[in-house]
Amino acid sequence: MDNPNLQLPEKNNYDEQAASFSRSRHYRQLQHKYREEPYEDAFRPLYYLALIFGFLANALSIVTGFAFVFAFVFALVARLPYPAGIATVFALVILIGLEILQRFLGSHYFRYWLQYGYQGQYASRLHGLLIGMILAAAASTYISYSGGFSFTEYASSKPTKATAPQKDLTALDSEYDPLISAAAQEADAYRRSKLWRGRLSDRDAAKYNSLLAEKNRLVQQKLDAKASASSWNETQLAQVDSSYTAALQLWQQDIQRKGTNLGHFTIFFILLLHFCMWYTEYYDFRTAIQYAQAQSKNQTTAATNPASKSQSTPTLPLSAPAPPPASAPDPRLDRLENLLLQILQAPTQSPPPSAAVPDAAHPPVPEPPIQPSSNGIHQATRTIIQGFRTPELSPSPTLSSAEDELPSPDMLAHVRTPDPQLLDIFTILHHDRNSAEPKRYSLREVENFISTYEARLKEAQEQGKKDAVIRNRTQRLNYWRGRKAELLEKINAQNPETLIV
Repeated sequence: MDNPNLQLPEKNNYDEQAASFSRSRHYRQLQHKYREEPYEDAFRPLYYLALIFGFLANALSIVTGFAFVFAFVFALVARLPYPAGIATVFALVILIGLEILQRFLGSHYFRYWLQYGYQGQYASRLHGLLIGMILAAAASTYISYSGGFSFTEYASSKPTKATAPQKDLTALDSEYDPLISAAAQEADAYRRSKLWRGRLSDRDAAKYNSLLAEKNRLVQQKLDAKASASSWNETQLAQVDSSYTAALQLWQQDIQRKGTNLGHFTIFFILLLHFCMWYTEYYDFRTAIQYAQAQSKNQTTAATNPASKSQSTPTLPLSAPAPPPASAPDPRLDRLENLLLQILQAPTQSPPPSAAVPDAAHPPVPEPPIQPSSNGIHQATRTIIQGFRTPELSPSPTLSSAEDELPSPDMLAHVRTPDPQLLDIFTILHHDRNSAEPKRYSLREVENFISTYEARLKEAQEQGKKDAVIRNRTQRLNYWRGRKAELLEKINAQNPETLIV
């Protein structure tokens, strides 16, 4: 039954609230918080923390180990001139070299383990790096742990022995000797004054004996005072020695406790150093495969579907900006290169080149999915990482004079195929300057060389480099321009009805 008092609103109040919320600052904060981030952006603070704590661990290991190595070397060169300076230089060289060795072995071990795993030819290399890393870590741990005690001993103040109060025995002699001497003179004077025929009367003898008794009393009093003072002095010395021994024992116990704690602290930081080295390599590896997989996916999509190649934007490595195109690409050239690449990239056991041409009846077979390797991260062959590391596709912003040589054959992709006819039509033959190995390059690769040397020549001219460098790069640029013209002439001769410029 309808309720006449029920009134429904004409519009939803939550729409206005949602619209108001979309204009608020909180909405923008939530958008920023829950945006999709690449791994390198999401974990960049943790990467910087790993770098900072890794170098702090190296510095702490050097500081604690310096006391141990310095004391050892100083004992060896103590009789030489400037032993402290020699010991300091040797200690710093040994400790800094050990830390550099630790970082080199650890970084390379984690890099090869993440990229290749314990498979194939890299297994023996990983075993060697692991053994070296363990030995270097053990040496650093021993030196740092032992140096913790020496460092604590140098950093703390050793207790000093107090001076015991002593009574002066000579003061007792100066106090009693005049009294004794006076009593002796008085008794002797009385005896001489009372002698009669060399004898004393009984009364005078009694008086004389009393004077001698006074003298003897003073002598005995002096002896008793000196004995008491000597005993008191010995008691004070014993108390000071006992207090110093107790304070020294407490100081040694404190050194042992602090040295042990510092040694455990250095062990923890050495373990933290290896964790930081692992994470920095893991961060770089995850960043590499993230963009390399995206690039490989785009290349696979373009190879399997040539029609979509002109519509998709290729993903280049992050460190290699795309070279500016000299002119708009010709779509017929894309079709020719697609046909060539599909045939040339086919395995040796594949059907003849004519069967590899994609058509509606025989679509290309997609590549099998990547399987995780033994380390649970990536395929053992790591071909995607090799595809990622192609910096020659574009000019680098900073180039050294050593880069004036032709691109290395190991870093540039080249075309190999058993079909000599296709090779002769769509590629040119180039002999490497160093190894004289023949390599064949397609038109796109030749254009990449031209873009690279144009950027290098421009850089040399702007930076005012030597004439020999500019002349060398100009020769390389002219060489590749000539090879491009040669290749275009062959392609146009194959298709005379339409020219490719």
